[in-house]
Amino acid sequence: MRRYSRRRKKENKMSPPKAKYPWPKKLKIRGRDWRVLYENEIKDDDGDAVLGLTRKTDLTIALRLDQVPQAMVITLLHEIRHALQDACGFAVFNEGLEEALAEDFAGCVFDLYKNNDIRWIKNK
Repeated sequence: MRRYSRRRKKENKMSPPKAKYPWPKKLKIRGRDWRVLYENEIKDDDGDAVLGLTRKTDLTIALRLDQVPQAMVITLLHEIRHALQDACGFAVFNEGLEEALAEDFAGCVFDLYKNNDIRWIKNK
């Protein structure tokens, strides 16, 4: 008698680089649940390759996998800034300005976390 395995085939999931703490798969941003995906290639609406992308229609943040961990953190913070902007209803009609604000936010938050012990914020 032959037995058939009911095991599911493994999906071809992509994983972010190894880190001390796991990379997020979900984020709660202003009360909304966002998914975080890690992809080999990401293209914007114009077909240009990008390091990260915020998809507001399905509440997804996508990050490209070929970044070093520090760059991936900054890219994630950059995309979180776009998600925050959308959640707060703050529209910027100048794409260059929007990108500059997101990049500045990412650098500032990264610097704040990297250079300070801010565990106190979690307990407030």
